[in-house]
Amino acid sequence: MARNLLAVKAFLCVLVLTSGGYLYLNDMLGSRAARLFQLAEGLTPPPRLGEMYDVVEMSDLAPVTSVPPTNATPVTLIPPTNTTPVTLIPPTNTAPITLIPPSRRVRYANLSGLGFPLPVLTCQPKGRLGNLMGEYATLWSLRRSYHVTALVSPKMKTSLRMFPSLSLPALGAPAAPPGAPGPSPRQHPRVEWRKVGRSGGSYYNFSLVETAAAGLLGPHHFQIQNSPFEMQLFGRFKDDLRREFTFSEGLRDQAQRFLSQVKQGQRARGVPGAEPMWVGLHKLFRGGLPGVGFLERAMAHFREKLGGGVAFVAASDDPRFIKATLSRHADVYFAPGKPPELDMAVLASCNHSIITLGSFSFWTGFLTGGEVVYPDVRFRRPYRFARKMYEAAHLDNFTPLPA
Repeated sequence: MARNLLAVKAFLCVLVLTSGGYLYLNDMLGSRAARLFQLAEGLTPPPRLGEMYDVVEMSDLAPVTSVPPTNATPVTLIPPTNTTPVTLIPPTNTAPITLIPPSRRVRYANLSGLGFPLPVLTCQPKGRLGNLMGEYATLWSLRRSYHVTALVSPKMKTSLRMFPSLSLPALGAPAAPPGAPGPSPRQHPRVEWRKVGRSGGSYYNFSLVETAAAGLLGPHHFQIQNSPFEMQLFGRFKDDLRREFTFSEGLRDQAQRFLSQVKQGQRARGVPGAEPMWVGLHKLFRGGLPGVGFLERAMAHFREKLGGGVAFVAASDDPRFIKATLSRHADVYFAPGKPPELDMAVLASCNHSIITLGSFSFWTGFLTGGEVVYPDVRFRRPYRFARKMYEAAHLDNFTPLPA
């Protein structure tokens, strides 16, 4: 009897150990299999312990970070999946925001080799007048939004010499030779410029630039590439940017003389009324979007709104085309045609604007300050000068019309 009882006990012990080992192995294999299936399906595996906390880049420079209040929830660069992610372009029903909140930004106590607080931003000057203005406005807006050091290259400063009120300091070096990409390491041997530009596979995603401005990419010197045009930041600083882009006195005088000559021509033809309501009109190239029908609708909009005292001043990259298209209208006059800064000064001196596509056209409307009518173009991919972008920038004086 005792011998049989001992055999039963031994069997039960073996059974318990076998089942426990089976459960342990099943749990291990199951968890590993689940992780493999997650990876195979393109899902992110569960975070390791070190991934559950913010990792701050350590350097030999002592960073000065802003400490958030103790009752505030820490903000991470990559938000948890159960919260709404911070987007670069805010919803149209909220106030404009920056990508990186103040509680997340980092400042460094050390100075750069140029004598400025780190990080330092500059921009590779690229494109014509409208693009260069967008690059400068992006630098200026980043400086105001993130309190970061922003410098312009001598080449950009020279290209924007028609705006003597520009306040961003320039790199203290001789102008770069033609074709050079802004400040070069030869001009500042102790400075290494790190390139930063668009990211995420999108032509208009410059979130990495804001990350650098917030100090999250380290205490370095960054040169912005790819011709940034961060319109969503411009809307917050409309009046400030208009002051930055104040034309030189000589250009302002030329623009006023042109408008005075147009007014004298009106009186000579017996056009009644006092000072006309000027509406600037800019068409980018010939043909394409928007068509001539948009220009007709936009002019009809202002004729109905302003009455008989309206006068249109038209300019284009193709002056011959715009004259052939609109010369049949008695209330349309044509800008001088060159240089481009004079055309922009004339259009910016008007009361209201009709713009089409492109950066030059955008700035003629932005600088005017009155109502700006633009074509409501629809593309499959995001486009910088489309309705969604204007509304995201909170440019409330911009009115869409069918293209």
